Amino acid sequence: MKKSFIFQTLAINFGFTILIFVILNIWFPQTTAILQSNILNQNVAFSRAIETSTINNIPNHTVIEEVKEQESLPANWDPVAFLLGVCGLAATLAGIGFAVYGFYNTNFAEKIIEEKLAFKFDAKMEIFEEKNAKIMKATSYLTLGMIQFHNKKFDYAIDNFKNALRLDPNIKGGYILLGLSYQIKKDDEKSLKCFYKALEHDSESGAFHLAKYYMNIKKDFDTAFIYLEKYFKLLPVGCLEAETNFSELKQANPKLFDKLIEQTKHAAQEEQTKYDQLLQ
Repeated sequence: MKKSFIFQTLAINFGFTILIFVILNIWFPQTTAILQSNILNQNVAFSRAIETSTINNIPNHTVIEEVKEQESLPANWDPVAFLLGVCGLAATLAGIGFAVYGFYNTNFAEKIIEEKLAFKFDAKMEIFEEKNAKIMKATSYLTLGMIQFHNKKFDYAIDNFKNALRLDPNIKGGYILLGLSYQIKKDDEKSLKCFYKALEHDSESGAFHLAKYYMNIKKDFDTAFIYLEKYFKLLPVGCLEAETNFSELKQANPKLFDKLIEQTKHAAQEEQTKYDQLLQ
């Protein structure tokens, strides 16, 4: 901030100086003319006057005063002093600008910055509180839907699960419960869509229920095995209850089923070994 203050101050000083010179150039166009022509004319007039005074035996100072009056030039005109005065005026105004800007930074800038930061903080807190309120409300809808689901009031449960997901699409279990509700109502298309959505937001649960869906509803064991393998990769401990949850798949292809179980256990053991080595 200090560097910014210095650069801004220099810019203001430079701007004031340029402004003063522009104004003086507009109001006093004779400034440059005096330096270029008036001084030259005056010197020529003085030279002729001195020659005349020498011929006529007139004192030089008398002739010079007469020339000054004829040229309508003030006797005390000094171009150098005039330019120094212009520079002095420009510097004075620039100094005033510097003082005003310094006063502003000292008394107001910090306060303005603090107010802006406070405003941003309040805005973010408001967004956070609003988001937190949505999550809490979504949780309430989900809980109510679960109660209605267990009471077999599936239409009411579906409405509450939808409300929960509308407020918080990432709420855990939302798409699974909604899919199960549709499945009970024999709406397989909507149920399948919910399970695929669950795969995006709640991966292991989505894979688990897709495997169950293709095993129990569609009897598509090849697709069921694909999602069972995905489920084991996401949650290796799921293989411990696989024979109970996926008995039909074991009956359909026992070799593939046992192979998946062994691969999952082996991968889990390797991960545990790596973890134990890190702890040593």
